[in-house]
Amino acid sequence: MEFGKLFPQLANVHLTHRWGGLPCFTADIFPMIGMFDLERRIYGIAGYCGRGNCHSDIAAELFAGKAAGVKSEVEQRFGPLIEKLMAVGRDSANWGPWSSVYTEN
Repeated sequence: MEFGKLFPQLANVHLTHRWGGLPCFTADIFPMIGMFDLERRIYGIAGYCGRGNCHSDIAAELFAGKAAGVKSEVEQRFGPLIEKLMAVGRDSANWGPWSSVYTEN
């Protein structure tokens, strides 16, 4: 098992869960942070594969403040920039039309 090679002192620990998922990138490399569904009031973060640590931290603070009804330090300092660069549905995040070598044109 690879886990035992990386952490020999934990080689005998019984693992019950692991993280996994499909990588997802936006075309401009920035995640999408904001409201995904206006009608159902669904906020979220998506598309930040490879850069999740820094973006998930700021998004968590931003959303925590919004949920608590206060402006977090992140929102106060960077709110307009985040809204501009990481807006859900922004044109720069789109990859454009899908094409494949397996489809006839």
